[in-house]
Amino acid sequence: MQITMKFDLSSGVVDDRQWNKIEQQLWTACLFTGSAAVYCCRTAMPLCIMAIAKDYGWSKTDAGTVLSSFLWGYSMTQVAGGYLSDRLGGDRVILAAACVWSLVTFWTPYIFSLHSDSGVTFALCVLSRIVVGAAQGAHYPSMSSLTSLRVSDHDRTWVFSVLLAGSHMGTITAGSVGSLMLERFGWQVVFHMMGLIGIIWIFVFRYLMQMQREKTHILSLEASVLSKKDSRKQPISVPWLLFFRSSAFWALLIGHFSHAYCFFIMYSWMPTYFHEQYPDANAHVFNVLPWVATMVTITFAAWLGNSLLKRGVAIGFTRKLLEAIAAVGTCVFLLCLAYAETYYSALICGTATMMMMAFHNSGVMCNPHDIAPKYAGSVFGIMNTAAAIPGFVGVYVTGYVLDTTGSWASLFNSTALIVLLGGFVFLVLGSGKKIVD
Repeated sequence: MQITMKFDLSSGVVDDRQWNKIEQQLWTACLFTGSAAVYCCRTAMPLCIMAIAKDYGWSKTDAGTVLSSFLWGYSMTQVAGGYLSDRLGGDRVILAAACVWSLVTFWTPYIFSLHSDSGVTFALCVLSRIVVGAAQGAHYPSMSSLTSLRVSDHDRTWVFSVLLAGSHMGTITAGSVGSLMLERFGWQVVFHMMGLIGIIWIFVFRYLMQMQREKTHILSLEASVLSKKDSRKQPISVPWLLFFRSSAFWALLIGHFSHAYCFFIMYSWMPTYFHEQYPDANAHVFNVLPWVATMVTITFAAWLGNSLLKRGVAIGFTRKLLEAIAAVGTCVFLLCLAYAETYYSALICGTATMMMMAFHNSGVMCNPHDIAPKYAGSVFGIMNTAAAIPGFVGVYVTGYVLDTTGSWASLFNSTALIVLLGGFVFLVLGSGKKIVD
């Protein structure tokens, strides 16, 4: 007999029944779309920053401050978002956070008309980006917590990798449709449209949650009795000390940090690289092609990982194999990019670099589910907090290196080394075994 548990706010008990096949498909599709909406709203400001700076006379330093302020907020809520999701349920945290980041994105253009003082307007804009970042910081740890409880071990790699691919779909949508809207209607419409996408998704997600809640109300007598017994138990605290003493925990932390360093370099500086090195190139090609290709690789990596696990291959070996492909492949193509001499060779190497990075989504990114399934949200939150550091520190350091040396080759070479070292640490110290039951 299948047993379900109804969420009880007073005790912090969460419905931990695994989804059946139909439910898993519905939730995967909805959360994939949600991740796309997250990145639509996240990409709105980077897409429009030059137009806004031109309208309000911002310097590059001002623009950089606005862009980096998102990551200030993003790094503050990773752990808290994961912790609350493990305690209260990832779906509830995702919904509450989405209400914030979608509405603030939609209302961003109105911020500029709230005060006549340009300094106050600038401060409000920075504050709004911090709020959006803080709200979105809870999304991925919450999604990790939710899938850790609701998806079986064999399907978890596939499902979570597909959900992460939603971020690339959002980047593609914002980069293509958003660019056209920016050119034809102005930057204000871009924020309204991206925010509206998030708002519409909220209603869809809320409806799906309501359907799930009504289903869990249909309980057998035995399940009802067990639920009452469990509701009297106090929530178990997260064993932080045990995690920080584990080499496997530090391995995934370092592995994800090195990957994030490379990701933010590519995400933030590749457009500048192509503009400087190949000024006559079509911007739509190098802004969209790598992300489209990455989605293909994410799907393949998820299928490969899922197939290996279903065939009985050890979880630890599967994670390390996929992470090795990510680290070595990324390193090789970054080194090739450093010495590319033509536009097409640079485009191929840059795209291939992003494609190899996608294997990380089925490697280290899924490892919190393996080592601490009951606390996956909390572990993922710590992991993503560490990964946010390259976002607001590494990007500035990169700018300094480029100003000092003027060498893109040195940037790509050093990034390749960091990625390779992070992958090596995970291969040596990483594990697929549970740290705690």
